[in-house]
Amino acid sequence: MKHALTRSNFKFAAVSVSDGIDMGYFVYVSMANRAYPVNEMDQIMGATPSGSGLEKWIAQSPGFGADRVSSSIPVRIVATYPLDVLVEWEWFSMMKRLGKPVDFVVFLDGVHLLEKPWNRMIPKEETSTGLISG
Repeated sequence: MKHALTRSNFKFAAVSVSDGIDMGYFVYVSMANRAYPVNEMDQIMGATPSGSGLEKWIAQSPGFGADRVSSSIPVRIVATYPLDVLVEWEWFSMMKRLGKPVDFVVFLDGVHLLEKPWNRMIPKEETSTGLISG
């Protein structure tokens, strides 16, 4: 979804994104040493985000294109469990820095696939601006 927001001509009214490895630099450095799969992000992007490979990342990573997201599109980012905050932080902080309408919902008691009815409803509610923690 983040890729579509930064590259598509499709008109979005509002967007909710969650659990998204978006090939951002922060995600790369925070997840690069995990045990599986080895070098997954390098393989997907075709390079490491350094040296000449950094140009590929800048061209393809949605985080580097956050300025292309229309200021009229409210975005809700959902971290379904605490570790997900790392995965979503780059996108949230850049959208906030650029003055884009963005919410960040964090489920401290959530799991990868949301199971609790309340947790499943929150990502679907109307997006406003501000930080929400539940």
